[in-house]
Amino acid sequence: MFKIEFSAPLKSVRLTSMSSKKTSHPLNFQRKEACTHSNLQGETKKNLYLQNLSERRRAEEEKELKAATEMLKRAVEQIELERQKMVMENEKEVLKMVMTIARKVIKKETEIDPEIIIRVARDALKQIADARKIVIKVNPLDWKKVKEKKQEILPPEISQDSIQIEEDKSIQRGGCIVKTEKEIIDARIDQQISEIEKVLMEIEGE
Repeated sequence: MFKIEFSAPLKSVRLTSMSSKKTSHPLNFQRKEACTHSNLQGETKKNLYLQNLSERRRAEEEKELKAATEMLKRAVEQIELERQKMVMENEKEVLKMVMTIARKVIKKETEIDPEIIIRVARDALKQIADARKIVIKVNPLDWKKVKEKKQEILPPEISQDSIQIEEDKSIQRGGCIVKTEKEIIDARIDQQISEIEKVLMEIEGE
């Protein structure tokens, strides 16, 4: 039987299994971690930028909408003012036209009805409180009628001797002017119509 001898003792050898995984190098891990962190930072910055951009756009849109709303409001107010102005102008024109027609109608009535001057003169004399001398100015075409019916137009407290009737071509038929030493009563037809027109104009202007 053979016997093998070794001149020196064998050193123990530790074998590593081939199937075991290789250990990751620390440097590679740090690189991967830094890359991931950088990606997260980039994504966060992108989201913040998009958020700020969206907020700025929304703020600009709201500002533009507010400006457009104010502009529209002013336009509506201006249109309403113009409409009211047109209505008022039209109303004034219509009123003037009505008063013009009224003057023509009344003038025609005074020509047809000679008794109008009697009623107007009577009403004018009622406004006189106390007078020793009274002058009634009338249109020449009304003078005769007033002269004939002087007794009818005088209030009881006024004497016929205190009345003087005069002709005045500037006075339209149907009207008169009554003068005393203290006052003047303007009872001309056109003057009364002008007063009515003035009052109506003031009412329309309110």
